[in-house]
Amino acid sequence: MLNLLSFITFNGQKLLKTLSNFRFTLIVATFLIIIILLVALPKISGKFKTKELTFAAASVALSFILSFIKVKVGANGGSITLLSLAPIILYSYKYGMLKGLLVGIVHGLLQFIESPEIYTYLTFLLDYVFAFSGVFIASVFKNLLKNETLALSLGALLVYAIRLVFATASGIFYYEDMAFGAALVASLSYNAAYIAPDMILCLAFLVAFSFTSVFRRIYGKNSIISE
Repeated sequence: MLNLLSFITFNGQKLLKTLSNFRFTLIVATFLIIIILLVALPKISGKFKTKELTFAAASVALSFILSFIKVKVGANGGSITLLSLAPIILYSYKYGMLKGLLVGIVHGLLQFIESPEIYTYLTFLLDYVFAFSGVFIASVFKNLLKNETLALSLGALLVYAIRLVFATASGIFYYEDMAFGAALVASLSYNAAYIAPDMILCLAFLVAFSFTSVFRRIYGKNSIISE
């Protein structure tokens, strides 16, 4: 009996050490990726002006701060935040897909550093890189629709749809003991429980904000701040 307890204790400690090293490795790698994205990519591409990078940094910083104001849903990390995606959605709407992709990925990596909930390397990519990279799609309707409120709202809706798809795909790994269909339903139900309310809150704000003079001056098609 003592040998069995010793075996369980030893292997439990070994597993915790492995998970700790796993998280540490990913956090270090994440810092390096953020540095590359913020420094190397803009210089290499030549597509980012100083003003745009400043605006991007401010948007990501505001989104990151707002992500701390949250209500947790369930025991596995999902939370309803106070408009945390709104600043980077607005940035992406103004500056387009490439720059929106950049701020989305950086925001996702910062979310990982702040609260590293991981299961495998693949779930890390799904939860923190792919799910938030969907911010790039926010501007897709900007030049297709005359109504900017509708264009912004539909773009934001797609952002959240992409996040839900990747979060659900990641969640399937946590229900690996279930059949695929059951795991899919369980993951979708769990992730929708916090992503849907977060989306509704964000959409309500974006719709209201789109009618303000601040939106027209800064983010609108005819904004006084040039792109």
